[in-house]
Formats: sequence, structure tokens, C-alpha cells
Amino acid sequence: MRRIAVVIGILLVSSVAFSEQVSNTSLAEGKKIFVEPAEKEADVAMLKQLHEWGRWKIVGDQAEADLLVRLRVSGNAAWGVGRVQAFILDAKTKETLWTSESRKGVRSVFHGYASPFTRSISGIVKQMKQEIK
Repeated sequence: MRRIAVVIGILLVSSVAFSEQVSNTSLAEGKKIFVEPAEKEADVAMLKQLHEWGRWKIVGDQAEADLLVRLRVSGNAAWGVGRVQAFILDAKTKETLWTSESRKGVRSVFHGYASPFTRSISGIVKQMKQEIK
């Protein structure tokens, strides 16, 4: 009985390691990316940042994409505080391949009154550049 439990444990660990490897491979091999519509024009800011980075080809049709960017947006631009979190998903399986930290953005005179959501997206893309090769 103990042997069976050990074998099942080894199989479970192996399957988790294999799925992580597949996820990382899917993210590394993705060539085309689609940004899903989001609130507060966070999607527009993300499109701009991804275009400047040039890592992926941005497509306008989700059916053409290898990867999807989904944004979770909260806060109030009128108050000058916003928070954004990004997820990169496999376009076919909808499996989450990468998740950003939840980034807070603040509008201030020191930042030229840029949207707090734009500032959040800048931090997220900086994190992407560091973690996604």
C-alpha cells in the first residue's frame, strides 16, 4: 500500500513539472499576441507598451493569436490612483502562462499627470521584460 502511495506521489510531481515545462514553452514560442479589451483604456496603454517593446506581433483578431493578454483593472483616474494586474494566457487552451504583480499607479505633477493606469502598465511591461525571455 505504501509503494502505491509513493508511485502515485511521483507521478503527480512528474505531471506538474511537465505541465510547467509546457506552459513555459508555450510562452517562449508565442509569436502573435492579442490584448483583450479592458476598462479605463488600460488595453490601449498595454498595446502601446507592447508595440514599443516589439517582443510579439500584435494582432487585432483573437483567432490569429498564440497568446492573450487579460487585464484586471481597478481604481479611479479622477482620484489619480489605479491598479492593474496582467495575465498572459495560451490563446487556444486559455491556460494562464504568466501573471504579473498587481501594480499601483499614481497620477502626480512629477509624472506629467499621466494616467495612473498607464503608469501601472509601464511597471507590468518592465516586469515582463525581466521575466519573459
